[in-house]
Amino acid sequence: MLISDTHQFIFIHIPRTAGMSLRAALGPFADGDNLDFSRVRWEREYPHFTAVEISQIVGEDRFLRFFKFAFVRNPWERMVSRYSYLKQFNSRPDEPINERGYYPPASLSFGEWLTGDTRNAVHPLDLRQQKDWLVRDTSDLAVDFVGHFENLSESIDMVNKRLGTNIMMPHANRSEHTNYRQYYTEETRDYVGKLFAKDIETWDYKY
Repeated sequence: MLISDTHQFIFIHIPRTAGMSLRAALGPFADGDNLDFSRVRWEREYPHFTAVEISQIVGEDRFLRFFKFAFVRNPWERMVSRYSYLKQFNSRPDEPINERGYYPPASLSFGEWLTGDTRNAVHPLDLRQQKDWLVRDTSDLAVDFVGHFENLSESIDMVNKRLGTNIMMPHANRSEHTNYRQYYTEETRDYVGKLFAKDIETWDYKY
């Protein structure tokens, strides 16, 4: 996440939604360093706080007043992006790539990674629905704006208009892969459809 007291915004960073690029673009505006990050379970450098965790950090008044936004992505493409990103660490298949226990896919195919139960298979955090990052006490979204990876330029324009900024977007942490549909069988397509049913319904995503 990123927080700006001056511009009064909170960016909620959902994994594999161009979040690192957004963090790089928003970084010059972020000045919420006075906040107490010790009250959440992750270390300060962990960027993927949920709305619930952020509201505990910043306090209810600030959370309600600030402009809160996030970006989401087609779940089928998002899972392929995660798999492709992790493959860059395959030279060390038996070593975790970070302190949260992610391992590279090693020799696993996309389908094996997605549905497997070995340490090199999909990490439980990657199975969290995107909507779960953005709700609090009810199923209603607790943010003011949700941009879409698929319409990134238009969504960034909306953020700039709201914040009075001129964010220039690099593309950091990019994963390289072909069209995501080429990775799926009918079985794995339906599997992801069930896993992320709330996301698909909320944002009307299609395979």
